[in-house]
Amino acid sequence: MLGDREMSNPITSEIVYKLINVNNPSFGPDGTKVAFAKSRIDRESMETLSFVMVMDLDTRETHRFTSGTKDSEPSYSPDGAYLAFLRPDEHERKQIWLIPISGGEAVKLTNV
Repeated sequence: MLGDREMSNPITSEIVYKLINVNNPSFGPDGTKVAFAKSRIDRESMETLSFVMVMDLDTRETHRFTSGTKDSEPSYSPDGAYLAFLRPDEHERKQIWLIPISGGEAVKLTNV
């Protein structure tokens, strides 16, 4: 049975703006970091915003790794020096991009 508090705060369509989706985890080869895609719906544009996050598994510190708004599906290189991910190009076609783990600008690897 629900208490009075649960009944006083019904679920409305506004909840969609508070939901955060986390998916596509990719563990670094040394096991100390995990990259994942984090997405949410932007209230103003009504579009899904998605970016790549990296978490240090020892400290639990998390930071945004990519600057795009439609970045997804991160994957570490076998040596752990790079992080590849998907990002749409100027024609909205998903391409593979690459960033060094040490930071820097994303470089587009594909053009399909």
